[in-house]
Amino acid sequence: FQTVSGGVNTPAFSARKSGDLTGISDATYTKVTGWSEIFDSGSVWDNGNSKFLPGVVGKYLISATAYMSHVGNAHSRLSVYLNGSVIEEVQYTPGSDSQTPQNIVCVANVTNTSDYIELYVHQPSGQTGYVYSSGIKNQFSGFKIIGA
Repeated sequence: FQTVSGGVNTPAFSARKSGDLTGISDATYTKVTGWSEIFDSGSVWDNGNSKFLPGVVGKYLISATAYMSHVGNAHSRLSVYLNGSVIEEVQYTPGSDSQTPQNIVCVANVTNTSDYIELYVHQPSGQTGYVYSSGIKNQFSGFKIIGA
């Protein structure tokens, strides 16, 4: 990624979900696993552990889409974690049962070269959920913001 000002937006990665993530426990945050790398500048995507390891201090734009099962009138959540703690979360409460994409975009402040970023989902109590692998509907990406 090159900008007009001459900087580069690396390290950067993008991964696509490969295979359904089934049996997500109710009322528990579950890491989204089973990704296939689309690109990885700087070898920063750890496919085996489903995490982004930037290795460079700075601010990173993180985006993700998860095509999830939802239970009517109950909260489903998609969350970005930094070093094991949630830094951003979106919630969806449908009027009826559905399967729809949930999207999140945030900035992660990476302050240590060992920091890592992961994606989690949360299903409501009493329900078992899914993240479906419908090709491009599930994607997890990140890149360094220049000058930040």
